[in-house]
Amino acid sequence: MTNPPNNTIFQYVRNRRRERIGVVVATKRSDNTVGLGFSLCATNRGDTFDKTTALNIALGRAENFPHFIDAVPSSVSNDWGIVYDRACRYFKGCEIA
Repeated sequence: MTNPPNNTIFQYVRNRRRERIGVVVATKRSDNTVGLGFSLCATNRGDTFDKTTALNIALGRAENFPHFIDAVPSSVSNDWGIVYDRACRYFKGCEIA
């Protein structure tokens, strides 16, 4: 797996069996704002979790944040809140937009 950019924090989303099924990221964008993004594996359709793919999807969504904010699934909402709180502390002085 390639490492995320230095200006990025992330947390894996896990199911009840503690298996990774997604990722939530917060990254500092070029306009000095912070974007959040997520990726969730569709395990009900037989998908398997891939770290690189999940991180790339989440980073792409973070660049377009907040245009998809209404589409955050309930299974991601807990981890979303944790990453949001961490981003507020980590990216001091940056607007989370």
